[in-house]
Amino acid sequence: MAVNPLQLGPGGGAAKTKDIKIENADVSIGGTRILTDTDLTLAYGHRYGLVGNNGVGKSTLLRALSRRDLPIPTHISILHVEQEITGDDTSALQAVLDADVWRKVLMRDQTEITARLAEIEAQRPSMADTSADAATKLAEMESDKAEPRAASILAGLGFSPERQQFATKTFSGGWRMRLALARALFCEPDLLLLDEPSNMLDVPSITFLSNYLQTYPSTVLVVSHDRAFLNEVATDIIHQHSERLDYYRGANFESFYATREERKKIAKKEYENNVAQRAHLQAFIDKFRYNAGKAAEAQSRIKKLERMPILQPPEAEYSVKFKFPEVEKLSPPDRADVGRDVRVQRGQDPAQGRGPGRAAGLADRHRGAPTARARRRSSSCSSAS
Repeated sequence: MAVNPLQLGPGGGAAKTKDIKIENADVSIGGTRILTDTDLTLAYGHRYGLVGNNGVGKSTLLRALSRRDLPIPTHISILHVEQEITGDDTSALQAVLDADVWRKVLMRDQTEITARLAEIEAQRPSMADTSADAATKLAEMESDKAEPRAASILAGLGFSPERQQFATKTFSGGWRMRLALARALFCEPDLLLLDEPSNMLDVPSITFLSNYLQTYPSTVLVVSHDRAFLNEVATDIIHQHSERLDYYRGANFESFYATREERKKIAKKEYENNVAQRAHLQAFIDKFRYNAGKAAEAQSRIKKLERMPILQPPEAEYSVKFKFPEVEKLSPPDRADVGRDVRVQRGQDPAQGRGPGRAAGLADRHRGAPTARARRRSSSCSSAS
């Protein structure tokens, strides 16, 4: 998580705009360009869903914003929920409370000043003013409501009252990610960056987060593949593709998708018409360029062709294809072999068949001895004689 410096002070940028407008931005990572000469505009208080195909650089853009690689005003605080918090002996509830850096500093200052007041009675008037100033700021921050609010956020993200008192080091990585999310929600930065937040949550926690963000007072930029989540949370959609950003203002995901499909149809039709018109003009030019009777018309079409814009083909739809190698057709298994395999799987000796009598019969046949039926016939013949 990245926050603005402490020296700015709480409310240090209150008189300044918290809208973000960056023009002609270029963003690269590892030599790969993800944005080229594009504008980034985030209106304060709006909740933006950042969408696009996998690999276009959505997460990279969030990291660039959190590191302030782009020129974001320093009075705007930023929190990026990307990694789990480091586990230690701090309780889950205290870890969330400590995320509010200014509350922690002011409470520490108030404690230190109060202790010194008890020791240095002579300096009490001047130090009392300083202590009162810290107390006033804490009151403005509603510091007395901080712990119930932190507990409420943790409960919404699945932490029972008992688990809120557990040390953070006892939680798994997934639960530490929930703690990182809880800390960010508790701090309420000017710009909250969330990268696939629903991946780490169960359904009740996703519902809580969705409801919480709908009343979030500052700016939110969230990357998510969860359409239902974006439908509930987003007030605007930013579509990242082809190294640029397209804005769909006042749109959730469903309206964005419908508008984008309509735009694609229009763009495809314009491109096909453009190609057809250019081909028609070029065919006339090729046919009559050197025809004395048609030379003037050919020249007119040459000028018209030069004035026509050359449209780029519509962006190809992202698709994934699977190809499996051809295999030879297998012949059906021999029935005798199947029966033998079944008996082996049952833990029986294939030579034993279904019982001792069967095994004895098979053994007799292998030795050339008469079978049981032959022995019965021999016995019948002896009796008859």
